[in-house]
Amino acid sequence: MAIEISAFFAPTREIPLHIRLAEELGFARAWCYDSPLLYDDVFATLARAAERTSRIGLGVGVLVPGLRAPVVTASALNTVAALAPGRVAVAVGAGFTGRFTLALPPVRIARLAGEIADLRTLLAGGEVAHAEGGASVLLIRVSGADGPWPVPIYVSCRGPRAQALARAAGDGAMTGIFYPGGLGVVREALGNDIPLAVHAVGAVRGDDEPWDSPRLQATVGPVVAVAFHQFAEQP
Repeated sequence: MAIEISAFFAPTREIPLHIRLAEELGFARAWCYDSPLLYDDVFATLARAAERTSRIGLGVGVLVPGLRAPVVTASALNTVAALAPGRVAVAVGAGFTGRFTLALPPVRIARLAGEIADLRTLLAGGEVAHAEGGASVLLIRVSGADGPWPVPIYVSCRGPRAQALARAAGDGAMTGIFYPGGLGVVREALGNDIPLAVHAVGAVRGDDEPWDSPRLQATVGPVVAVAFHQFAEQP
């Protein structure tokens, strides 16, 4: 399978301009985190980026069940997809900072599967049962011309059950580069026909730059802090 290089961004006010630069530099896609208590709104950020770009893919990585009702998420995705037809994707996961900052654990695999199924149905113009009251709902676009737009759904798959879900219900999968046992384990579980997005973080060290230089510490330090937070929070 061909390898494409994308970029990950924490959505802040200047990021739409960074995404425009990423397009100019040839990146395939720009993913933005979904963590409402830490960053700006991911959908507003991607909408602004859509109006400043013409080619680069735009993605939410990763969207977390429980932060919004599926119908709200589907409406937001449809709005961005209408601004950038054929360029929008979404990854759905069990949750990290988006839930930990709310003192919530990762969601169970059954809820993750339900979120994916509801989003897929709503984005295709179908009806789903709304959690509050159980009434069937669907997206009604007043303009009539907006959608449904194709939005590939990736599944964040740090564990075997999520990998099985990605294989069964995803258009692609997403994981981190530091996977126990290596990424070959993930590829073997998914098979060769599922696109795999690998999230990597780091910095480029200068030839004579010390490993503990202030620049490297400032660049990588926040990522290390988040990793330790994850180890502390997850059982």
